Amino acid sequence: MDYAEATLAGFDPAIRFYLLLLEINLEGLTAERFFNLKNTFLEQREQLGRQMQVEVLIYLMNFGNSLTAVNSSLFFRELFELNRLGVDGGLFLDNGIFPDIWFTNIAVCASVCKEWEWTEQFIREQAARLHPKIAAAAVSLANAFLFFYQGRFETAYGLLADIPDTDMGYQLRRQSLSLRCLFEMMLEKPDLLELVEAKTEAFDKFLRRQKVFSRERISAELHFARIMRKMVRAGDSFARWQLILEETQATSPLVSKNWLLEKQDILLKKTARQ
Repeated sequence: MDYAEATLAGFDPAIRFYLLLLEINLEGLTAERFFNLKNTFLEQREQLGRQMQVEVLIYLMNFGNSLTAVNSSLFFRELFELNRLGVDGGLFLDNGIFPDIWFTNIAVCASVCKEWEWTEQFIREQAARLHPKIAAAAVSLANAFLFFYQGRFETAYGLLADIPDTDMGYQLRRQSLSLRCLFEMMLEKPDLLELVEAKTEAFDKFLRRQKVFSRERISAELHFARIMRKMVRAGDSFARWQLILEETQATSPLVSKNWLLEKQDILLKKTARQ
């Protein structure tokens, strides 16, 4: 590997990236290897063709997303910086179209990082580049995530209700985020408990009928629904919250794990004071 790097990397900058990617593939992803790839990309990006820039950026995004499980705050920030670089460089555009999956994921990442002004500007400016058939749903979902992370749960929930059921991917994300919105609203309005419980049960049934998504994706969402159901039923029992927290920490794959742990920690401390 070292010999190949020393001998070949000088001929074409792309070879250096292929060797770095090969190292990750053979020896595993680590934070050090991620930053090595990222820093090399930032240093040599202008020497690469556009397609190679896109490919390396996508690898970095996928690697960074995996590493959020190791250090969520650090790697969400890294993802945001990569997102911003890609947006500024037009690297996400495909024949002038901004793919809606990247559009919503970028809005989510920036919202998690509390980059409110940047997120609002991004949604506003890039919405015109979305495919017309999916633009309205993509903008509504992106804004719903922005409002959710701003703590505007009722506004987010209202936007989600307007997203049509025609696209299964949007339906899945809509229902998952709707549950989080409702749970946050329930903390202020306990009379919503039965609605949240009913929506959680409906989401579980929806997931079990799906054949479109990967087994891992469905598993992660089913784990989320199961833990949400327990949280809704936990009440003021310190012992129940402790068990739910421990179960959540040990569960993988799991959607919205950081949010679940944050809510559980708050409610565990609240019940401990009672």
